[in-house]
Amino acid sequence: MSVTRTNPALALVTLLAAWSTPGCSDTGSCPVECPEGEVCCEVAECAGQCINDCRHTTSPCPAGMPTCNLDTGRCMPPVGSDAGSVPPGQDAGSLPPGPDAGSGGDCAVLGCPIDKVCCAAPNACAGRCIVDCRLGAACPAQLPVCDQATGVCVSQTTAGVRSQQFTVRNPGSDVDWWVKAIYPNDGPHGGRYPAVVSVPGGVGAGSAMESVPDSNRNPAEQAKRGFVVVIFDADGRGNTQGVEDQGGHVHQDGLKAVIEAVAALPYVDASRIGLNTSSFGITMGSGVLARYPTLPVRFLVDYEGPANRKDTGRCDEFGTGHITHDCADDLWWSEREAESFIKRVQVPYLRIQNTTDHAQPDNTHCILMINSATAAQYGGGGVAPWTRVNLATMNQPNRTYATAAPPAYNPTGASIDLTALWSELLAAP
Repeated sequence: MSVTRTNPALALVTLLAAWSTPGCSDTGSCPVECPEGEVCCEVAECAGQCINDCRHTTSPCPAGMPTCNLDTGRCMPPVGSDAGSVPPGQDAGSLPPGPDAGSGGDCAVLGCPIDKVCCAAPNACAGRCIVDCRLGAACPAQLPVCDQATGVCVSQTTAGVRSQQFTVRNPGSDVDWWVKAIYPNDGPHGGRYPAVVSVPGGVGAGSAMESVPDSNRNPAEQAKRGFVVVIFDADGRGNTQGVEDQGGHVHQDGLKAVIEAVAALPYVDASRIGLNTSSFGITMGSGVLARYPTLPVRFLVDYEGPANRKDTGRCDEFGTGHITHDCADDLWWSEREAESFIKRVQVPYLRIQNTTDHAQPDNTHCILMINSATAAQYGGGGVAPWTRVNLATMNQPNRTYATAAPPAYNPTGASIDLTALWSELLAAP
C-alpha cells in the first residue's frame, strides 16, 4: 500500500473510502469518540459518521482508492489523480456504502461475517464485506433506504416497484378474494423481500389503499423501501363478491389463506412476514393470529384499533362504531372483539396511538389493548413476547398502563414511518 501526506483537495471523495457506522453527530463536528479502528468523517458526504481507519492493516484500501492518508486514516485515489473523480463505471449520485473493516479479498468467494453482506459489482466496494443495514445500522442521508433483500443502503429514487394481482380462495366462504402484491422491481429475478400484509380499517377495501396520498401509507411507496406490501378485498368489499362478515371468523379464515399464499410467492422471504392493521382491521388481524398461531407472521402492528363492542357497536354511552348488531349477542361478538383475541397473540405487538384518536372519544381502548397483549410476567394479561406503544423514543417495551398514568401518545397529525417500524420489528431477535 502506498502512503502520502494530506492533500486537502482529495477530501471530496472520502465517501468512497469506508462504510460509516453510527457514533458521531450529524453536524460534521464529531464530538463523540469513534470506536477503535475508525475515524470520524468531517466532509459533507459522510459528515458526523465513523468510517474505517485505513491505517489499520485489517482495513485495506480498495483498488480504486489505493492510497491511505496517514493524517486522516482515509483511503484516497492514487497520487496525482483528479480529486473529484469517481472510479470508472460509478455514478457519483448513487454510490453504495464503502468497505467495512475486516474484509479482504473477494467476499463472493471467501464469504462475510454474520453481521455483514458482500458488496457486489459494479459498486465501488465490490468484493468486500460491508455492514448489513438490516441489523440496525443507520443509512447515510444520501442513501437513506435499507434494501431489505441485500442489506445495502440505496437511494430511494432508484427503487422501482412492480405488482402482481391474483385471487385467493377463502375456505370459510368459498369466495375468491382479490389480492395484490406490490414489490421491488427486481423481485422476480431472484430477490426475496420481507412482506407485510395490510388489513384496512372499517369495512374498507384494500384496493382503495393504492390511491392514498400519504407516502407512509401508500403501498407502492412502502414497497419502494424494500418490502412486498400485500393488499386485499375481503368478502363483500371492493373487487370481491360475497357477504360482509365484519371481521369475524369467515374474514379471518380468508386472511389466513392470504398469508399462506404470500409466504409461497417467489419474491417473498417467508421467514419475514408481518401484519399491519388499521383501525377496525385489528379485529381481523388479531383474530387470525389468535386462532392460527402457527402462521408465519413475525409481528403485528395495530394503528388505533378498537378493543370491543363498546368501541365498534355503539354499546355504551358514547355511541361509537359502525356496527348495528344486538349488543347482548355474546356468541356473535365473540368473533369480533380484539380485546379477547389480543390476549392470545404470540408475536410482538406494536400499538400506534395518537393523542386524539381518529374514532374514539378517548384512549382507554389503547390502554386496554396494550395491557391485554403484554405478557403476565410484565403485569399484563397476554402472551406476546414483546409489546410497545409508539416509538422507542416515546415508551419502553413491555409496560402496562392506567388511565391516570398513560403511555406517551404520538402528537396528533405527526407522521410515523411505518416501514421504519417494520424494519425495527424484523431486526429484533
